[in-house]
Amino acid sequence: MDPAYDFGVVRPMVQYVNDELGTQHGTGWLVGATAVVGASNIRVSYSTYKLRSPAGNPASNKLALGYSYNLSKRSAIYSTVASMRNSGGATQALGTSTVRPNGTSRGIDIGVRHIF
Repeated sequence: MDPAYDFGVVRPMVQYVNDELGTQHGTGWLVGATAVVGASNIRVSYSTYKLRSPAGNPASNKLALGYSYNLSKRSAIYSTVASMRNSGGATQALGTSTVRPNGTSRGIDIGVRHIF
């Protein structure tokens, strides 16, 4: 489930996830928003995911903030910063990085987008 509604200037969104695999059961949610300011988009989101299993209850929380500027109809520059914190022995990380159990992963994403 991931409803969102466009209010014109701000587009809030929510998402809920429910996973089951054998004796493991995971739940997660995300809340976020995108704000349009001229040729710019500002994005913010917070998400969490918790796993319940006989081996433990790892959990991860992520906060992200992004910005993009439309150079034209088809081109934009963008950047995102994010931080993911783990608890309960979780080892989730941003991108392809690795992190120790209960560690924190931080990342920056910068680029240019062009739609052909």
